[in-house]
Amino acid sequence: MKSKTILLHVCCAPCMIVPLERLRKQSFQVNGFFYNPNIEPKEELEKRKTNVLAYSKRNDCAMFFDQNENSEQFFAAFAGKLEGPERCHTCWYFRLKKTAEHAKKNNADYFTTTLLVSPYQDGEKIREIGEKAAAETGVMFHYENFSTGYQQAVQISRLENMYRQKYCGCKLSLAQRQAAKKTRIKPS
Repeated sequence: MKSKTILLHVCCAPCMIVPLERLRKQSFQVNGFFYNPNIEPKEELEKRKTNVLAYSKRNDCAMFFDQNENSEQFFAAFAGKLEGPERCHTCWYFRLKKTAEHAKKNNADYFTTTLLVSPYQDGEKIREIGEKAAAETGVMFHYENFSTGYQQAVQISRLENMYRQKYCGCKLSLAQRQAAKKTRIKPS
């Protein structure tokens, strides 16, 4: 019997921990796909890539890295959508659609994403977007609430001394984090 193959969109190594473990327990053959043109600056993108590669090697998971990240095309998709949840929805769609296309090209049965690990993301909206990308490509989207393993992922990533980023990845999320940090630190 042929095992089911799934392409796991990976945003960072800590978020890869729980989905990789759970999907393997469900008898999926898991391959990873790192496509994140939203991540800036370039140094941040390289840190995440390096950590994903190291983690995937330690855990015997084949990884694909999109070398043509098309950041111009990616950011063109954001015209007029720089504020509010629409920005994130556009970002998720762009990355999940690319993942679904890669899954189809490589004959994967399913695709899913590590974006479902963070309790700070809208899992139901990610599900909706994943299902839309599935309908457009013909590859099934596997939805699972990986956020129930978020604390486990944090603990393991700390034990393994993994790089853990402090923001989603885009310039706007970094600016929002820095602004929030400034308002929390009040001079005496």
